[in-house]
Formats: sequence, structure tokens, C-alpha cells
Amino acid sequence: MRFKKVVVGGGGYAGVMCALRLAGKSRGRLEITLVNPRENFVERLRLHEKLTVRPKYEMRSFCFDPFLKRRGITFINGQVITPLLSEKAVVIEISGRTVLKLGYDRLVIASGSCSALDHVPGQIQHSYAMNTGGARGAEALARALGQSNAPRVSIVGGGATGIELAAEIAQKPGARVTLLCRSELGAELTEPVRRRVRAQLTRQGVAIREHAHVASIAQGHLVTGAQQITHDLCVCASGFEVDPMWAAAGLETLPNGRIVTDAYLRAVKHPEVYAAGDAAYCAARKSAPPRMSVMFAMASGAHVADAVVDEAGDKTPRRFGFWTYGQAIGLGPHAVGFGNMRYDTAYAPYFTGRTGYHLRHFFVAMLFRLLLLEAKMPGFPFYLGRPLGRDRKAWAGE
Repeated sequence: MRFKKVVVGGGGYAGVMCALRLAGKSRGRLEITLVNPRENFVERLRLHEKLTVRPKYEMRSFCFDPFLKRRGITFINGQVITPLLSEKAVVIEISGRTVLKLGYDRLVIASGSCSALDHVPGQIQHSYAMNTGGARGAEALARALGQSNAPRVSIVGGGATGIELAAEIAQKPGARVTLLCRSELGAELTEPVRRRVRAQLTRQGVAIREHAHVASIAQGHLVTGAQQITHDLCVCASGFEVDPMWAAAGLETLPNGRIVTDAYLRAVKHPEVYAAGDAAYCAARKSAPPRMSVMFAMASGAHVADAVVDEAGDKTPRRFGFWTYGQAIGLGPHAVGFGNMRYDTAYAPYFTGRTGYHLRHFFVAMLFRLLLLEAKMPGFPFYLGRPLGRDRKAWAGE
């Protein structure tokens, strides 16, 4: 093997898929370390289901340390806080103390994304976000909702996250939910899907305010245009961004922090660094758009593992490419589901109501089971995308 040490930063769908596949395909020839600030795997795309009522389907998880140890992967319960690219090392903070400087031959950045913060005055101090931790994350929001009777809730952001939040919080008895959209509701959705989402939200009593630019958020109210909207709780779901430390370290990124990669998911000008999941942006030719999603995370995580194993064995990796298969927008006890095979374009039939809800759960559960399948059958060649050909000249020249 050309190198030995591989560090995977992040324990979401992309990071876990990458680490498991690396361990299985390298058969002990690589030293793999996964770093994550939480001890347990979190089904992030289901966080909203725990806000008001007990989910119909149990949340699935596993403890990283024993799960990964059985596969020969070292787990560090910590947070990467400083990348030292010139030294091929990362500084890791454990329990609030910087205690470890970890070297690598290859680094996989799979740290995911978090809700975009500090874009509106008062946002950090006076609103919640759908993040897995923090003083104003998803758990804190669930506690605040549980302590409120008939709360008035303002949700800022009309994308999929804001829509799912609005529908879920509207299930709380007496809740009055206002969804504020900077442009139109579900701007990234097709008109047939948007129409069904709007109808369901309206039936659930959600007040939809489109083309509402939020100027500031304060305790008990927010300001949009010349209007002041009062509330008991405010949640911001206006987009996601990647930790800016990677840009500060010298990697080329988009304005939202996503790391720009080449066709093999290597960071531009840093071929020893790979990126996967929400942290990566690869505009691969003949591929679906790299939308932040679990499908992209799984496909890119699997591809990075294959590329690293190929590179370690002095083989030319394949260029990245992937397809999408379907999407579903959760709407409380309902959902709107649809196919979007190959290039992320929705098409009929549309599955709505409780049928859509159960179909959404089925496919979400399948994504989790793919991780377990990868752990039991290492390197299982399930088809996560559209593998492009090998090109030694392109690999050597990029």
C-alpha cells in the first residue's frame, strides 16, 4: 500500500459509509480513524419527527465505538477544530480540551453541514435551528415546545426543512405556525409538488407568507418589511452551510463553505484531502446536481472509499458520478413522495397523505440499513450512482 493512515472527519451518512467501506475493501491494510463529536449515530433527516409527539416509527441509532471497533476502525469522540494541511494533521478537541494532534496520509472531510447562522441580526440569540447539538439546537427546541401551551411559532425558510418543521410543529395542540419564505414556498420544487405541499400545509393551519424578507429577529418578535410578527418561538431554517474552518485552512470553497472538488472528490490543489456529503461540491459531468441530501452523502462517501483504496493500491480511481432515485417531503403524519430518477427532476405519480408518509419511512429506513449492510458485507457493490470510467491521464493531471 502506498500509504496507511486515513482520517475520516464526521460520523454522518457519508462518513460512516466511507469508513465502513474503507475497512472492508482494504482488509486491514489501512489504519482508519473516524472522528465525531457525538457518541451515537443520528438520523438527522428525522430530527423534526421528535419535536412534538413520539414518532410512529422508532428512531434508529448505534454507538460508534463498539460498532466501529468490530470492523477494525478507531473511533475518537471529539471535534476537528484546526486543519493543518501543510503538516497533514488535524487538531482535535475532546471534552472541551484540545488534547490531540492527529496525523494522516489521506483526510476525508465528511463533517456535514449546519443551519446557516448569523445571517439575520438577532438570529443566534433569539431563534432555534435544526442542528444536532448546541444550546439552541433540535433538542433545545423540543424542550421549549414541550413547555409551551398553544405556542405561536415563526419558521424562517420555505425550503424542505422549513416545510417539514412547519407541518410537524403544527401537530402540537393549539400551535399557531407561520412559515416565512424569502421567495415562494418550496422554490426548488416543481409546481405539482409545490401545489400538494401548499394544500397540505393549509389544511394543517399553517400560515404561509411568501416573499417575506426577515430583517431582524428579537425576543418575542421578528421584523419583515414594515411588519412586525410576534411569536413565542422562532426557528430559522433558511439554508445550510459548512464549517468555515476549511476555507480558512486554504481549501477552495463555495460561499456556503462547501469544498470544491475535482472529478474524483479530491479538494482542489490538495489531492491528499477528499470531501464527501454536504461538505463536498462536485459538479461531475453526466451526474445529478450535488444537492445536500442523504443520497448524495451515501454515494459520495462510498465513492471516496473506493478512490482511496484504489489510490493506496496504485490503481486509477473512477471519476465520480451519481443518480438520484426519489425524494419525499415530510408533512407531519403525511408526506409528498415522488421519483426523480436520474438527474433529480420530479415526475408523477405523486404519493401523498399517509401513503406518502409510509413510503417515506420505508426509504429512509432503507438508507440506514445500507450502512448495516456495508458493515456486514464489506464492499458490497450496491448501486448508489452512475460510476464513470477510469482515466489515468486525467487522474495524473488533476
